[in-house]
Amino acid sequence: RHQDTNHEMSQASPSRKHGCGCDRHHRIRDDDDSTSSATELRDNQLNVPRKRQRNSDSGPCLIYTLSGDVFAHCLSFLVPTEVHELLTVPISRQWRETFTLPQELWKSLCISDPFNASPVEGVDDEEYGSGDDDFPGTYRRMYASFAECADYLRVVEANALEKRAAWHDSLQKIDAFGTHVSVARATVGGGASASLSSSSSSGSLRSSDKRQTSKTKESQASGGGKAPPVIEPYSCAIISVMNWIAAFPDVPGIQIMCLKILPPLLEDDRRRKRTNSIKILSALLITLQRHPLNARVAIHTFHALVFLSRPMGGKEGQMIKNPTDTLYHPEFSSGRGFQVLLDAMRRFADDARVQAYGCWSLVNLALVEQHRQFILRFGGLDIILEAMGRYSRDEDVQFRGLFALINLVSTVVNDPFKDKERTDSSLNTKSCGEILSESIPQIASLSVAAMTNFRSSPVILNRSVHVIHNLSLKREYHAILEVTPQLRLMLCWIVETQKHDRWMWKSAGLALRRLQYMTHA
Repeated sequence: RHQDTNHEMSQASPSRKHGCGCDRHHRIRDDDDSTSSATELRDNQLNVPRKRQRNSDSGPCLIYTLSGDVFAHCLSFLVPTEVHELLTVPISRQWRETFTLPQELWKSLCISDPFNASPVEGVDDEEYGSGDDDFPGTYRRMYASFAECADYLRVVEANALEKRAAWHDSLQKIDAFGTHVSVARATVGGGASASLSSSSSSGSLRSSDKRQTSKTKESQASGGGKAPPVIEPYSCAIISVMNWIAAFPDVPGIQIMCLKILPPLLEDDRRRKRTNSIKILSALLITLQRHPLNARVAIHTFHALVFLSRPMGGKEGQMIKNPTDTLYHPEFSSGRGFQVLLDAMRRFADDARVQAYGCWSLVNLALVEQHRQFILRFGGLDIILEAMGRYSRDEDVQFRGLFALINLVSTVVNDPFKDKERTDSSLNTKSCGEILSESIPQIASLSVAAMTNFRSSPVILNRSVHVIHNLSLKREYHAILEVTPQLRLMLCWIVETQKHDRWMWKSAGLALRRLQYMTHA
């Protein structure tokens, strides 16, 4: 009877609840109406998200609604090579028509950071290129050259920091460099008057390679056994960087990128021996004159000049008598180069970093007696003292300024301007000895102030004591040093507390003995 009741219930209703009590229904497959309703329900459930997806795809993509300036700002978070690849990738026809072809976006990228190029005259009304990737628009070609330069400089900088020669990587880049130089000279302008060219660099590289190969063959033929390894031409990277500087003379961003890489390259004496320092210095002075209002260009130019004028063999801080040990250039021999450097320091008197790097560049230049006298007569001493007085709490300015004063306050010998006719109006008519004598009270007081403000800095204490020691070598300055406030107190404190620095302790004791403040050191 129980089975018959279940059979009757199944025939009476087309569906019933599951025995477990859940809400799922068992439908009779022989019933056409129930089958059709289940199919409609399943189709409705599956078709709703599909219709929504089709509707969202048919609408406009939000990225295409961005303006060129907004999208250029978004792209500024990428490196230039990634930006160029992203804009030229064939995503869709709408992408190509919106971002790849219009010149306005490429123009925004060229004239903004990090390149800051000037707009090219005659192409402002050019909205699109030719439509062919083989003949793109003007600003797109410019940005492609900028991106190639930035990518190459990044590789050179990585190799320089790792103390490796960039020969293999740079040779591959230099082979394709002629195309980018021609594009830059045609679009940017001003590159035709550059003194360096890609052909000359490649020719010098190949000639140096041949010389190295011939030397290896000669040594292998003359001496038995294994031949010595071939010395790679370390000047390759420096020559390539100078070529980039010559190719984009009016683009501040490219100039800054190249100048930032020069210090780690010039730090290696092997590279500096194989390069022409005169051409590098000429390019630095031209760059400083082309961008007179750019503080970053001035900072990195001074920084590159520090390593370019550094004596070979690590002779930092030594007086140079041999002309081959330091930098001799016609611009510096005539004094015009110092005038360019000091004028840049005057223009950026309100920038502490420019003053610090400017004082640092004068340290090695003042090692040569003739250069030191040019710095004094063109007002370099007044500029250093003014910077130290204005930025009395800046550690970098005080350290670099004191370092430069050590060489500038040395004894004057053979003043070449003493009896010569003075025709340059910017040149001080006084002798170097007279210029120093007038500035001794300020030099002494600023040195004592640096020792007082930076008692916990051993390097500043060391440089300050050296300045006082050099001043005490001349008896004419003793009367001025004796009346300088806090001078005796600071020297006595250094003698008592800085015995671990033997040279500073000895210099302070000798200065006190000369000034008759102590009877023994």
